Amino acid sequence: MAFSVYALFRVVKGIFIPASEADIEALGRMIISENGNDPEIVQVAIAWTAKNEAKRRKKSIADLVMPGGVPAPQTGRYASTARAATNASREIARKVIKGIVADPTGGAIQFDAPKTQDILYKQGKVTKTAAQIAASRIADGKEMVTVAGVDPGYMRWWRYS
Repeated sequence: MAFSVYALFRVVKGIFIPASEADIEALGRMIISENGNDPEIVQVAIAWTAKNEAKRRKKSIADLVMPGGVPAPQTGRYASTARAATNASREIARKVIKGIVADPTGGAIQFDAPKTQDILYKQGKVTKTAAQIAASRIADGKEMVTVAGVDPGYMRWWRYS
């Protein structure tokens, strides 16, 4: 039986670590970088979104959110991993990866923050408004998902309909 050492280990900052730990670290970095100051339900929801998208693409979570094990801002990537993970963000990541907490998004694979998007658009830092992003995702066959207790004007999630 053949196996890949790559499936057992990932390189993060030049250090080989077990794949599940690499996924936890990368997802923890994404949580703190994208929504570090938000309520836990938002952090759980974005973590599940990354887990769902990694599964859809048949990639590890680490490969999806932190290609090559290199932390970076979102530009050209699935999400930002620029900030160092905290013990709290790693714990949320661990619970999501192990399925200890349920997926509040019902299978979403993308997320966005409409209010933030529109502010960045007005500042000239991004090229699309929240409405344009929504229209593009709907045209791609996705539907918006809301998470209980989270204002969809603040955060929203997307899954294939």
